[in-house]
Parts: sequence; C-alpha cells; structure tokens
Amino acid sequence: MTKFRKSLFSPSLTTVSAFLDRIGAKASDLLHKRMKGEAGQAKKHILQPELVFTRVKLLKVMMITFQGSGLQMKEKTEIPLREKNIILIGFMGVGKTTIGRLVGKKLYRDFIDVDEEIEKKYSMAIPAIFQQFGEEYFRKVEKEMIIDLLENTRLKIVSLGGGAYLDEEVRDACLSSGLVFLLDLSWDSWKDRIPLLIENRPLLQKKSLEEIEALFLKRRDAYSLHHSKISTNNLDPEAVADEIVNSVKLSWSLYEPNK
Repeated sequence: MTKFRKSLFSPSLTTVSAFLDRIGAKASDLLHKRMKGEAGQAKKHILQPELVFTRVKLLKVMMITFQGSGLQMKEKTEIPLREKNIILIGFMGVGKTTIGRLVGKKLYRDFIDVDEEIEKKYSMAIPAIFQQFGEEYFRKVEKEMIIDLLENTRLKIVSLGGGAYLDEEVRDACLSSGLVFLLDLSWDSWKDRIPLLIENRPLLQKKSLEEIEALFLKRRDAYSLHHSKISTNNLDPEAVADEIVNSVKLSWSLYEPNK
C-alpha cells in the first residue's frame, strides 16, 4: 500500500516567520540552560545554540528590513496539486521508464525520461557521455535539464536517472514543484538484474558486488525524501503503475476536491 504525504510545499512568509520564532525561542532556552550549567542537556539538543540564535535574529531583521523598505520578497506561486508533475525516483534499473510510460498513458500525460532527453541533446548514449566528458560534467548537465524542466512544465510524468536525486537542488525542485514517488526495490530483488544492466550503466562497471551494494544503500538515504513510496517487490509494472495512479487520484480527491 502507498502512503501519500502532502508535505514540503512552499511556505508563506508568515509560516517562515513563525518557524523562526520557534527556533529562536528554543535556542534561547538552550542558551539559558548552558549559562546555568546545564550544558549536557543543551548539547543533547543542539551543539551551538549561540550560533543558531544569532542567525535566527539576523534572518528576522532581514525580513523586517525587506517589508519596512517597501520591497517584497517574492513568494513562489504554488502549483495546483492536479497540475504538478509526477516524478519517479529510485535506483537504476528499478523500472522507472517502463512504469512511467504506463502511468502517462493511464493519466493521459506526456512522459519524459531525463536520461533519454540528455541522449537526444548530445546524440550520444549515456555511457559514451560519461566516457568522453566524465561524471561531473554529466551531473551538471543533468541538474540543469531537470531544474529547467520542472520550472517550465506541468502535467508531465518525469523519470529521473538513479543518481540525479542525490543533488540537493534537484531534490528541492522535485519536492516543491512535483509529486515524488519512490519506486523501492529490495537489494535481494535488485541484484538479480545486474547482468541485464551492467553494460549500459557506467557506475556499475568494474565494481565488485560489495561495492555495488554499498552504492545501492548509500543512495537509499537520499531517496528517503519523497511524497510516496511504493514497494515494487513481486509486482509487475502494470500493477505498480495502477498503484501510482490510484494514489495520485486519492490525493486529488482529498486535497483538491470538486475540481
């Protein structure tokens, strides 16, 4: 079963101000405890309450200055939930492209595979791009394409490459402007796919099974930030696509009914 969370959307300035007030109060309380000799209790919560308190005060002053001078801090326009891109993340080879195409058909939306778009732009396969330009260059191109895509399109199904979501800017853009679905597959199930994947996956080549498992587990930490997770173990692509569609439609009915 999927668990959908409506979270990580763009906050208003009022929300930010209230949040800063709470953080400032907490830091102030911890400072008082430290001054009273209760350092152990303070350290348990935060290492440098002085620094936090100072930065909170600075941020509050900046907000007041902007408002008092007649300038306005531009708030990002919230995209209606029904118009948000649906973004699929997960380790390489979990089936994002196959499942994304199915979801697109079921929701009558265009499907965009970021890796395929990069290959079209360079008229080269991903392994060739890695070999000729290096991974660092590829990640830069990948990030620019994803952020531009998310800023300028709506109502799409978007599949990210397995490593793209490790970039903080990419994660923030996905979480704020789309609905992020993690396609989760256990290591035991995924490792059986290695022989089918390794030829076209540069990051798997010349690595031992232990090194590949370490990469698999490391990326899971970044993938933990999402709106909904679907375990794909023992499910065929059609069933996974149906679960995504049902989850999306449920969220629409809950958060944007009568539309």
